[in-house]
Amino acid sequence: MIDIDALEAALAAATPGPWRTVETSAGIHKAAISVEECGRAIETIASCYCGAYDGHGLHNARAIVALRNAWPAVSAELRGLRAIADLADVLLISERERRNGRPETTARLAAMLQDRREGRRG
Repeated sequence: MIDIDALEAALAAATPGPWRTVETSAGIHKAAISVEECGRAIETIASCYCGAYDGHGLHNARAIVALRNAWPAVSAELRGLRAIADLADVLLISERERRNGRPETTARLAAMLQDRREGRRG
């Protein structure tokens, strides 16, 4: 399971965004990743270079920038989906236990949710 908290901590320690791709005179073979202030680049974060003729340098930079800038929305969506999955698990287990004549206890549900958050499925 992806550790969202660890990814958010890593991004919080990195240069604040938004980031942008800066194409260089080398065309598709090289690009920089930078942060802007007042419409001009104030810090170059990384350079992506690819010696091959496939353009990976520019595309790698664009991918890094897109993922970095989208992370807050991606993180919120992942957390929301995990909450929905947790609720679905609780409802399914509760119904199964009810049908088997064994009412689910609050403690067992809490333990199941904790296992889910830690990547263990019950």
